[in-house]
Amino acid sequence: MKKYINKKNIINIIIIIIFIVLSIIISNKHEHWADEATAWLISNDLSILDMFKYMNYDGHPILFFVIVKLFCTLGLKYNNFNIISILFSTLGITILLNKSNFKWYIKILLPFTYFIFYQYTIITRGYCLILLLLSLIASIYEKRIEKCYIYTILLILLTNLEAYTFLIAGSLYFLYIIDYINNYKNKIKNKHHLICLIIIFISFLFTTFYMLPRGESIFYTSGFSYQISNSFITSPFDNSIIISLSSFLLFLFFIYIYLKTNKKTSIEATIISAPVLIFMIFKYANYWHYGIAFLLLIFLAWIHNLSEKKLFNIFLLMTCIIQIYWSINSSIYDYKETYSPSEEIADFIKQYDYKNLNIYAEDFYSTSINPYFDNNIFMNWQPEYRFFYG
Repeated sequence: MKKYINKKNIINIIIIIIFIVLSIIISNKHEHWADEATAWLISNDLSILDMFKYMNYDGHPILFFVIVKLFCTLGLKYNNFNIISILFSTLGITILLNKSNFKWYIKILLPFTYFIFYQYTIITRGYCLILLLLSLIASIYEKRIEKCYIYTILLILLTNLEAYTFLIAGSLYFLYIIDYINNYKNKIKNKHHLICLIIIFISFLFTTFYMLPRGESIFYTSGFSYQISNSFITSPFDNSIIISLSSFLLFLFFIYIYLKTNKKTSIEATIISAPVLIFMIFKYANYWHYGIAFLLLIFLAWIHNLSEKKLFNIFLLMTCIIQIYWSINSSIYDYKETYSPSEEIADFIKQYDYKNLNIYAEDFYSTSINPYFDNNIFMNWQPEYRFFYG
């Protein structure tokens, strides 16, 4: 028993408790917005089979929706929706604190950075699972050959979480194929790995099939974005030239650190990160997506043991400090101000005989009002659905 009661574990428990308490305090003041409402309504209103059919319109893999469906079935109410993100974020930082090789001061700061604490915990979306899945993969990465079935399950989950994690899982799968080829002489082990490779491949095909947009769907693209460096230093609230330039220089600093490692490590990092970064820069990204690149940085640093490098620790310390500033700034604003007026609008509508009124919704953001009602209140939406149906 004494080996579990040490200074390291006590500090980790304190950090986790602080994280949970702060998350609950801020989340209770956070009003869910349209994207959160959509995830809830799709999960609550549709069967799992119907979800698979709808993902062609939504553009997301299904894992998070299935998890929310489970919570809805267990009786979770919309006002307590944030329990889901708090739960999975807490599990993610617990693994990060106990299994990662980062310096102690980095471990203390990471849980409270902007993306981990605010974007992926206070705001309840599928991104709350990314830290958990990447941490689980990182914790067994060196033993992925021996633990090939666990590794396979984690890659399948990562494939079915977000479009971005689909790309990360694809990169890891490619490296797994290379591992298989390099170890081909070991016939006994290769039998298991071949089974795993086939299972993962089938998972990729299946996810691609149910997620690809239908012919009548329009895949939105944000076009070229130079703000990928925002993953490390800033938030959407300050896009001045000085801040953007500083972000870009810090981004280059990180690349320089990787170039100082051995060739094999640099190539592996490039293979893992390139697809998702290219997708963000040239195809589609909003400011909350840049946090995926930040979590990918944490993952790469973990599996490549960059914490041994002084330059990297300086880089990550600066990144954490700046992100914590934005995390505090965003949390205070969310606590004091109205993040989304949807609940207030719903309360206003409920004052009237809304069931006998013809209420029309003009855009996607009207979705955030519907979870506060038992049925769809908008006349120009399909009656059986309460989410925006494109």
